[in-house]
Amino acid sequence: MVCCASAIYLLGDPLAAIGGWRWLLRPGGRLALSAFGDLDGRWAWKQELLGRLAPPLDPLGAGCDGPAALEGLPRSTVAGAVTVQVERVDVVYADARAWWAEQWTHGERRALERMDSRALAAYQAAAFIAIEGCREADGALHWRPEVVYAIASTWPGHHQDRRPHPDPVCRAARRPATAECRPPAGRRDDAGMSEVTWESMADWYAAKLAAGSPIHQWTVNVILAEVDQDLDGRPLLDLGCGEGLVARELAQRGAQVTGVDLSELLIGHARRQEARRPLGIHYRVGDARTLSDLPDGSFAGVAANLSINDMPDLHAVFGAVSRVLRPGGWLVFTVPHPCFETPHAGWATTPDGRPARLVNAYFDETFWRSTNPQGVRRVGVWHRPLATYLNTLIGHQFTVARVVEPRPDAAVATLHPGRTEVPVLLLVRAVSHHAAPPATPQYPDHAQ
Repeated sequence: MVCCASAIYLLGDPLAAIGGWRWLLRPGGRLALSAFGDLDGRWAWKQELLGRLAPPLDPLGAGCDGPAALEGLPRSTVAGAVTVQVERVDVVYADARAWWAEQWTHGERRALERMDSRALAAYQAAAFIAIEGCREADGALHWRPEVVYAIASTWPGHHQDRRPHPDPVCRAARRPATAECRPPAGRRDDAGMSEVTWESMADWYAAKLAAGSPIHQWTVNVILAEVDQDLDGRPLLDLGCGEGLVARELAQRGAQVTGVDLSELLIGHARRQEARRPLGIHYRVGDARTLSDLPDGSFAGVAANLSINDMPDLHAVFGAVSRVLRPGGWLVFTVPHPCFETPHAGWATTPDGRPARLVNAYFDETFWRSTNPQGVRRVGVWHRPLATYLNTLIGHQFTVARVVEPRPDAAVATLHPGRTEVPVLLLVRAVSHHAAPPATPQYPDHAQ
């Protein structure tokens, strides 16, 4: 057995660590992990005070947010059965001074040690007042956080091939993505393009999202800011939904959501999330070029977060979206910015030290794969000029209502300073103006 108690979230690359621990285990061996879940809302004042009085600190690790994230880490690498248990523990302090002494015995002292004497005194005084809200009937102070435990077992005979990480999924777990935005779901895994497909990367990718990422959350926030704000009861489609990251956010805002993706494994992850926390989302395995099992005019809006750039036939995709939208329905989609995310773009530095983007091959409408062995885009993405996206929309009776080139938030800017100079994303909001659902296009047999 390998145990990692309340430390996995402190690691900068937890997937790589677990990928290495896997090879320490005998066949049938077990990996045990624990992390904090809900931290007891009565104590939220701590983070508020630290955020106000302590200097900014670099994060110690990648973090691990809740049961789903902890379960996803070993599931993507150990590949055996994973069981998860959540337990609330009771940490008792006799009084405020006992709590204060304990704060200097663990990692939180990083913040305290970096405060000047005035800020530290202000923090202690404010904390001693706020902490009274955590006093219970026995007269003691109680902190009752959740602790999440995950135990995973390896498959029998997993050491038959001793070469480190012999398959694409395990290689991905050893070297997780550092790309600046998520190449999306809703994809087509064409034979001959590469051995790396969205099916082969699905478990690793779902674990990557479950572990949390400022970049992924930023892309979700970008698209959510542009959908209608009144979503209560409205039928929406998440096109290329992957493991359901955007679909869940839309459902939490009151929408009736359907998610479609071509990857059966990613849809499986989405359905397991729905089973754990039901939001009424319906997930389907389907081809975005036809959406053949969805009725005409069935949706008030369609969201596609970094997925259309994975789809090979833009005319077919926009045509299918137009068909399933009601007249006046909207499409909001993001893609890697066509002007700056070309197949061979790279970074340089100007004479005054500012980052600059080098771009070529902009007019080459092509499918390409990143050569970065740590990047998600090695699975492939379609580059199209900006005019192709806009003109194809117009050709399918859409009116472009809004175009956004979002600036990165503070977390993304810290990770990728160059993104403060040039945009990584393009967002388009378009409105359908077809008077009635268009007829289903007739393709020659060889094109179906």
